[in-house]
Amino acid sequence: MAGLSLSFSYESAPGAKGRLPSARSASERVGFDAHRPTLVLFAHPHCPCTRATLDELERLLARAGDKVEAVVYFYSNEGVGGMQRRSALRERAHAMPGVVVRDDPDGRIAADMGALTSGQVHLWSPGGELLFEGGITVSRGHAGDNVGVAALAAILDGREPAVRSTLVHGCRIHDEGPDES
Repeated sequence: MAGLSLSFSYESAPGAKGRLPSARSASERVGFDAHRPTLVLFAHPHCPCTRATLDELERLLARAGDKVEAVVYFYSNEGVGGMQRRSALRERAHAMPGVVVRDDPDGRIAADMGALTSGQVHLWSPGGELLFEGGITVSRGHAGDNVGVAALAAILDGREPAVRSTLVHGCRIHDEGPDES
């Protein structure tokens, strides 16, 4: 029973959040679509929790159609070479219609954008207003109905979301792999 409790505790524990950048800084680092919101997802290429995040992203994008530009930044460690560039998560993101996949060498862009945890999502308006920040899963590695996706869907449909910030459940981005704790 103690093992089950520890497992649940780990799955439901949110990751760390960093300081959010100014709109100007974010625009310079990431760039925003001039005509529609830009959704930016920061991910570690070997975080098992990120599978569920990609499930949720895929569902959201299927619903949103061309209402949003989606960019996924994957941490890459130049010292490791191409190993991280060949992950199943990267391949899956590449296969999603409309998703742009970019490298984030040594996690510098994620750090500049305040993203410390794999699965961190930002939604920016064309004018640079941060519309949403947080995670889009209910817990580590678990897809399903959650307030993050509901908030993003509301914003993209032109409605007021119930929340504009959620907890992020995933592994640390600036690591060689998933949390071992």
